[in-house]
Amino acid sequence: MCIRDRAIYEIYSNPHELDAVYGLNGNNENQKLNHMANAIKTANRCLYNLALRYPALRGMGTTAVCCQLEGSLIHIAHVGDSRLYRFRDSALQQLTVDHSWVNEMLEDREITPEEAKNFKKKNVLTRVLGIRPAVKVDVKTEEIKAGDIYLLCSDGLTTATDDSAVGAVVASNRSDINLMSGKLLETANSNGGEDNTTVVIVKVEKAGDKLAVNGIGKTEVLPEEDERKIRLEDRIARRLLKKIDLAEFDADLFVKKLKMKKRSLFLAILLILIPVFFVMIKDYISKIRLKPFVYRAVSVLDIRNLINQPGKSPQEEKTSEIKAEGDLNAEDVKYLLPDSGRLDIKKTR
Repeated sequence: MCIRDRAIYEIYSNPHELDAVYGLNGNNENQKLNHMANAIKTANRCLYNLALRYPALRGMGTTAVCCQLEGSLIHIAHVGDSRLYRFRDSALQQLTVDHSWVNEMLEDREITPEEAKNFKKKNVLTRVLGIRPAVKVDVKTEEIKAGDIYLLCSDGLTTATDDSAVGAVVASNRSDINLMSGKLLETANSNGGEDNTTVVIVKVEKAGDKLAVNGIGKTEVLPEEDERKIRLEDRIARRLLKKIDLAEFDADLFVKKLKMKKRSLFLAILLILIPVFFVMIKDYISKIRLKPFVYRAVSVLDIRNLINQPGKSPQEEKTSEIKAEGDLNAEDVKYLLPDSGRLDIKKTR
C-alpha cells in the first residue's frame, strides 16, 4: 500500500474529524460519497506537505480513483486519469472522465478520437494529487445490479490497451475475477506497457437494499478547499504522517533518490566553484610573481628612453636639475666630470 492509499484509507476509516472540517452530519444523504472525496482532499494535503519537506519530491503527482458500495448504489470519486469501468450486459462503459489535456481537447472537439490515439502528450494531466495545495474531486453515484463488474485501473492499463481489448478480456473471464485481473496485466505487458499497471475488480453478486438519492448518474465537481479547511486538513495530515513510517514506502524514493539529489547539487556547486577558484589563484599568482618583472621592464624602458633621448646628455640633464635647485652656481659647473658620469660634490664644497 503506497502513501496515497494509506492516507486515504486511514482518513476514510476515521471520518469524524472530516465531518467537523466540512460541517457534515449523519443525516447527509451523500455522506459516504462526501467522506470519500474529503479523504482524497486530505490525502492531497499529506502528499503536498511531504513535497515541502522533501524537495526531491516536488513536482511529483499521483492520481486516485475510489469507490464504495452502499445498498443498491456505488459511490465513485476520482482525480486524474485513473479510471473506473462498469461491465454490464456484455458492454464495457467508462464511468469516470480523465483529467488530461488530450481528453479536454476531445471534449472541445479540437481533435478527433483517431488523432487522440497518436497524441504526443497523452500523459499531461490537468488535475493530480500532491502538486497543488488544494484539489477538485469528481464524484458520482450509480445504481448497481447483480452481475455488474467494476474495474478500477491506472493508466498503465488504458495506455497500452484500448477499451475493446479490455472489454474482451473481462467478457471472457467474468466467472473468475482473479484470472481476469491476471489476464489484464498480461495484455498490458504484451502490448508494450511501459508504466506501472494497477487493477482492482469488484463483482456484484447481489444488490443491497434500495436507496434513493438525488443526482444518480450525474458527475459533480467538488470545489477546492478554502484556507480555513486547508488548515484543518493539515492538522489531520500532520498526525497521519507521524503514524506512517516512511521507510515502509519505497526506500529507494526516500533514501537513494534524496541522496542522489544532494550529490548532484554538490557536484553542480563544485563545478561552479572550481573555475572561480582557479581565476582567483591565477590573479593572485600573477600579482605576486609577475609584478617585479613588470616594474623591472618599465625601469629598463625608462633608462633606455633616457639614454636614447636626443639633445642633452645624462650628465647635462643632472647638472641642469642641480642648477635649477640652486645647489651649484655657474663657477661650479666646471667641476663636473663628464667622463665619470657623476658630480664630485667634495670639490664643489
